[in-house]
Amino acid sequence: MTLLKECLAGESVSFKGDFYECSRFRLGVRLGERRPKVVVGALNPAMLQLAREVADGVLLNYVPASHVPWSVEQVRKGGDATIYGYVHVGVCERADGIDLARRDLFSYAVVDAYAAGFERAGFGAEVAEIRARHAAGDRDGALAAVSDEFVDAIDVMGDADHVRATVQSYVDAGVQVPVVMPLPWGPDRMAVVDATMRAVL
Repeated sequence: MTLLKECLAGESVSFKGDFYECSRFRLGVRLGERRPKVVVGALNPAMLQLAREVADGVLLNYVPASHVPWSVEQVRKGGDATIYGYVHVGVCERADGIDLARRDLFSYAVVDAYAAGFERAGFGAEVAEIRARHAAGDRDGALAAVSDEFVDAIDVMGDADHVRATVQSYVDAGVQVPVVMPLPWGPDRMAVVDATMRAVL
């Protein structure tokens, strides 16, 4: 991270670290006053600590709005990084998206870093069941273990008012820059994306 920030400053950089080194590196473009910001994706304590120490921003993902304050608290213990957050929402019928939402959350719950975040956010029972079923080769059982509450906390589906309120709930919880991730679930995917973005705007 230190090397990256030095390189993005636009000056000549010579650096020797534990993993990377360079000699008299300089960007091939002139940045002028425009300096790229370094934004770190972070969920768990160690990455949130790194983000607050070295980054301009921290990007939260697959974090329910209810758990955003805890994440912000970790960053604010020693830094003023801007809080970005993916908000997964779709103006769509629940029947069109519920199975896809279960598959989506299942695919993250079997990844250790995301599982830890889900557990911390209050979905430990679901994560334990999903992972146990998955380990036993029971994919259908693992998908069934993704509860409605788990879905509704992270992959939010509904009408335009519900989607708008969901994005606002992230802002109210401490996300300074919400990054809307439209859930393209329905017979006309582009119509869902369009309706979702219009609802937010």
